[in-house]
Amino acid sequence: MNSIWNPTQSLGVICRRDLSAFLVLMEGKIISCRLSPRFGGMPGLQDQPKIQARHSGKPRTGTHTVPALAVGDRVSVEQIDSGTGWITEIFPRRNRISRQATGGPGEQILAANIDQVLAFCGLGAANPEWHQLDRFLALAEIEGVPAVIVLSKADRMQPSGTPSSEIDREICDYQRMGYPVILCSVRTGLGISEMGSILRGKYSLLLGKSGVGKSSLLNALFPDWHLRVAETSRFGEGRCTTSNAELHPLGDGAVVDTPGIRRLALWDTGGSNPAFGFREMRPLVGLCRFGMDCRHTKEPGCAVRRAVETGRVSVRRFRSMLHLAKDRP
Repeated sequence: MNSIWNPTQSLGVICRRDLSAFLVLMEGKIISCRLSPRFGGMPGLQDQPKIQARHSGKPRTGTHTVPALAVGDRVSVEQIDSGTGWITEIFPRRNRISRQATGGPGEQILAANIDQVLAFCGLGAANPEWHQLDRFLALAEIEGVPAVIVLSKADRMQPSGTPSSEIDREICDYQRMGYPVILCSVRTGLGISEMGSILRGKYSLLLGKSGVGKSSLLNALFPDWHLRVAETSRFGEGRCTTSNAELHPLGDGAVVDTPGIRRLALWDTGGSNPAFGFREMRPLVGLCRFGMDCRHTKEPGCAVRRAVETGRVSVRRFRSMLHLAKDRP
């Protein structure tokens, strides 16, 4: 992989955004940075959405329109002192994972330059949210980033710890599609060492609903991180304790923990066919009678619906794709 961990005197990576400042990891230290007033552009990022960034202090005060920055962006920093600096350049991204911004139109970049997505689904609830998991996987598929499925709170499935027939069926379906599946439990230690091996040496983005156990799992793996966690509510729902996406360095890799996602709509990068986000349906896109224009709903000669009828594509995953298509801008 093209590692982001090749530090020079001025190379860093954005690990968190706080208000108007960016926390940048540089040579093992965290530096609070702002965009330089002399900032002249972002090579390779001209297609990104714009944000208003206000600069104050030396050498002048003003308001600029600049491309949005994200956790994981590689930057060049001109240090002012040991704890602060100016971001003077942003290097081209290898990839980015985005969703439709909540509260309005536009793109929200969750992270950039990642090697893999770890998509979490909690097994503590009576009905695991497979449709939400499918959306996380679709984010990775559209960008071409490998994904790993993490089924957390596995100790709550059954007293014996044996998957129910529904869970077992879903696991088999995902594995048949080529997704690695890890059953994890912080309470019993199930899957913890396997998770450590998967995270090692890679830049990983963790996605999951609020309270699914991402932070608890990271604390079990890396006790020195002391990430804040909370018990589930009296209604049995998880509580979100991560307020901002944050990058945690891990040897020659990193882990990006994200706030719990309750609702997720894909960012439309050009009106691509919604089935592209589902790897078992992707080969069928374009084979329908109406080609790339087929929405796979009521159109005659739909190859995707025919695959559902013959059992090649599961009915549940097909419904996930249709729901996701409805939520796209």
